[in-house]
Amino acid sequence: MMRFRRWLAALCGVLCVSFHAWGDVHKADPLWADTTDFVRVSLVVSAPSGGALYSTLGHATLRMECPTYGMDYCFSSEIAQPMEEVWGFLAGKARVGLVVVRISDYVAAQKAERRKVTGYPLNLTAEEKRELWRLLDGKVAEGLYMTYDYLNRGCGLEVVSFVDCALARERIVYGRLPEWVHGSRREIACRALEPFPWTRVFMMLMMGDEADREVALEKRVMVPADIVEVWSDACIEDTAGCRRPLLAGAPEVLYDPGADAVPSSRFPGPLAVFGAVLLMTVLLTVAQWRHAGSWRRCGRVADAVLFAVQALAGLFMTFLWWCSDLVATGWNKYHVVLNILPLAVYVWGRVRPFAPDVWRKVYGFYGLVLAGFIVSCAWQPCPDYPLWCLFGAMAVRCFYHASIKKKERINNHKSNPKKKKQ
Repeated sequence: MMRFRRWLAALCGVLCVSFHAWGDVHKADPLWADTTDFVRVSLVVSAPSGGALYSTLGHATLRMECPTYGMDYCFSSEIAQPMEEVWGFLAGKARVGLVVVRISDYVAAQKAERRKVTGYPLNLTAEEKRELWRLLDGKVAEGLYMTYDYLNRGCGLEVVSFVDCALARERIVYGRLPEWVHGSRREIACRALEPFPWTRVFMMLMMGDEADREVALEKRVMVPADIVEVWSDACIEDTAGCRRPLLAGAPEVLYDPGADAVPSSRFPGPLAVFGAVLLMTVLLTVAQWRHAGSWRRCGRVADAVLFAVQALAGLFMTFLWWCSDLVATGWNKYHVVLNILPLAVYVWGRVRPFAPDVWRKVYGFYGLVLAGFIVSCAWQPCPDYPLWCLFGAMAVRCFYHASIKKKERINNHKSNPKKKKQ
């Protein structure tokens, strides 16, 4: 037994000396990247998925691999609460923590969702790899260390922050940057969500003025796929001014589902749906203007549907503005037309009935607000045509109700043309 303990102590001592010697060799000159493959670090990017809101933009993780000891893990930022709890997510109560999973398990989970997974090796020194692994282990030990914020604390932003913190004595110097980098975070998210038009409409409603605020370059790289595009021409620079590429080697495709990675939705897009709503509203209003009696019931149904949608959207926007703890969700331009004031006026008018002239003025005022909002947003960087069609349909109905008195005068004149002469 004593002999076995001595051999075990001797083996541990050799391993410790070897590990420290491996770090000291590279610590003397931190500029040179580690080529021993004792530890390999990679940026792992998963393709977007249209199945859930949180996976629409994709996912980014860091892969730490040590072939000598058979260690191959992914450090992934995950949300603790199930995403089925939608209100917890919207209220800003969801907590995020860094978890460790085997790369095989991670790829299997992405494979179940048919999401392409690609690894991009990072050109770090031995000292930086050791510091990065220590930093990641510390975050895992902290558990749920932050509140989820899709605009300020996403997985892509966390990956960029971890790598930047590991470069204690060096810094990342960016080369040629794409044009989209110079836009706001709203424009960046709008560009990334083009393949998912319904999610794009939802996210444009959620994003407050925080998305338009000017931030540093590292804070604008929110989309996981954008990290690769920005880092492809980036270099690591030391204190002496010497540089080396940040990404080293060819990317490794861990899983490729083929051409049908993101299945296309059979449901029509929001522009087609809301455009059809606008067209049918215009046709119904013209028919009701010319033949009021036969189309009155259809007009009431259209009014009920349109303003019920406005009331629900107004309640949702008010909840995001007043009750949500998400920093990214606050006041935005859509609160001008999507709020609870029209619902409050309608309820108040039913409790204490308004005169017909007052109702016509209310409809006319709200119609002018809708029309003015559409005109003022015509030249914005991220045009939301589906929502403009919906607001246009509501404006058409408002202007119709505001002009009912004029319509009655025209009908009376047609029915009794001699009354005016008398």
